[in-house]
Amino acid sequence: MFSYSDYPDNTANLAKLSQFVTDELTKYYLTGATTPSGHTSAEIRATPFYQAAVAMAYATDNETPLKLWDRNHSDADTVTESEAYEATQYAIWAVLGDYGIEYNSLTSKSGEVTQKALAVKLLNSASADKVLRAEPDAGNVKITGDGQFAYDPEYGVWKTGTLTVGEGTNYHGTYTLTLPSGVSAHEPDGTPVTTVTAGTKFFLASTDRPTSTDMEITASDTLTWLQEYRQYSPSPETYTASDGKNFQHMIGAVIKQKSVSAKLALKPTSDGNLTVSKSVVGEANSQTAFTFTVTLGDKSVNGTYGDMTFTNGVATVTLKDGESATAEHLPAGIGYTVVEAENSHYDASKTGDTGDIPNGSTATAAFTNTFKTGDLAVTKHVSGDISGAQKKFDFTVTLSGDGSSLDGTYGGMTFAGGVANIKLGDGETATATGLPAGIAYEVTEAAADGYTTTSENATGTIEYGKTSEASFTNTRTFVLPLSGMGGIGPMLLVGLVLLAVAAIWIATRKLRFAPTGKHSEGRGDER
Repeated sequence: MFSYSDYPDNTANLAKLSQFVTDELTKYYLTGATTPSGHTSAEIRATPFYQAAVAMAYATDNETPLKLWDRNHSDADTVTESEAYEATQYAIWAVLGDYGIEYNSLTSKSGEVTQKALAVKLLNSASADKVLRAEPDAGNVKITGDGQFAYDPEYGVWKTGTLTVGEGTNYHGTYTLTLPSGVSAHEPDGTPVTTVTAGTKFFLASTDRPTSTDMEITASDTLTWLQEYRQYSPSPETYTASDGKNFQHMIGAVIKQKSVSAKLALKPTSDGNLTVSKSVVGEANSQTAFTFTVTLGDKSVNGTYGDMTFTNGVATVTLKDGESATAEHLPAGIGYTVVEAENSHYDASKTGDTGDIPNGSTATAAFTNTFKTGDLAVTKHVSGDISGAQKKFDFTVTLSGDGSSLDGTYGGMTFAGGVANIKLGDGETATATGLPAGIAYEVTEAAADGYTTTSENATGTIEYGKTSEASFTNTRTFVLPLSGMGGIGPMLLVGLVLLAVAAIWIATRKLRFAPTGKHSEGRGDER
């Protein structure tokens, strides 16, 4: 067993680790042989065990194994000058080895390289597949998608459809967007962007209604491309430096840059408004609410557009007399239909209830409701009593249904809570005008002593455009008084006495002038 706590006293095991590292160098690295299990030197050097063994074997008194490990494996971006130099050196060697340059045995897969995190970062950042091998063609860069601005009810802005920048293979461009004034670019989640990479989805937005017909978006970048490789070798190849070391082959490249761009014409918004208005005639201070259903030809319209909220292209609004509701920024050209719910108390007329949403203006669907009314006349007649012509009789007119809440003066009657009280004498009529058609009425007369009451049409329904007539007739009833009662008895007795005296006087007068003897020839009557 061997642990880090044994360092540096466990010299026996440290010697074994040093031998392991030496064997790897002589048996596999220098010879190119593989282990019995088939592993190459590069694969052995890439294992964590080998790298730990190196740290333990090559540590010095001034540099512990952990410090050596950290130096060789640090992944920090901030390093010392010597660490940066070493990492860069290994990265260059690895690139030369990857490209098959002679006398360069290291590659990006070698353990000496992979254990140096900074070298790996340099290799990854300098990956050749990010450098174009041919001159980029501006024709391969395009902006595609829906450039038509349309109103977005969720955020109250005008947006295009989804846009993307396309490019040629391995261009790897980062494209700067040039936009019209007042227009911004956003990722699908709403994050603002000024540059995009190929394939990234984005949209354009404006807080003002875009109307210009010459708007466009430009995406541009300067791409780097590799014109050619060049190899630099010592001449002669056996040339050595003053310290006796050989010079290495180097590789270089001719790098070019080219600006590419693409444009896309943007279409101005094409939207308009729809107003639904309500007016009521024939009814003072109408408080009746009327319901309208607005149906659009485009079922994809959802959200709040001005005064109307649509679900799958359908919105419902409620309006009273003099009110209106306007749906703003609907897509121009789509059809619409406005339908008013029926109200039996009104005659409805309409204009503009169907049509298409205009571009840049407002369509109006106007509805006018005429209040349906009728009249009620109550007439009084008195029969059999001359004195009754001067008498006033009490009547109560009661409305039911929608008329039970009626207040105010309607012609000759004043109602409070649907009830009116009137007084009528013989031959008089009271007429309530402008009552809501269809409501029920009932007219009752207070009882009057000595009269028998009959009526016609005392109950009924107010008919549209007609006058309902309720008539009441009171007939005087004469009754002889009972014994001991006053009333007409004395007058009747006096009349009977007078009639008897008159009869006696007439009879006496007839006897007085009657003949008393017989007629004789030649003689007159005896007196």
